[in-house]
Amino acid sequence: MSKLKPITLRLNEEVIKTIEEAAKEELIDKTSMARKFIYKGVEVYQREKAVELYRKGEISLEKAASVCGVCVAEMIELLAKSGVHANITLEHYREGLKNLEKTFRK
Repeated sequence: MSKLKPITLRLNEEVIKTIEEAAKEELIDKTSMARKFIYKGVEVYQREKAVELYRKGEISLEKAASVCGVCVAEMIELLAKSGVHANITLEHYREGLKNLEKTFRK
């Protein structure tokens, strides 16, 4: 992980209470819990953004998978769950698998 840098946030009392309660449940400090929530939010944002860019045809399936930190097969599942159909046929997928097998047999 890269070096952590400080940031100042103003949060409403409801969010602060949620952070405090979650921190108690997980037996960690409030700052670590807030950081955990932010990281999860960033992950969700990146996935939603990748799905949207793919849906618009602005990025490839491979790029979307890379942005999300998943393999192409997982990206196809993520797209399907989001109601977006991957622009890949089963035949293309099988052809890709054959190419991988050839590559790793050498």
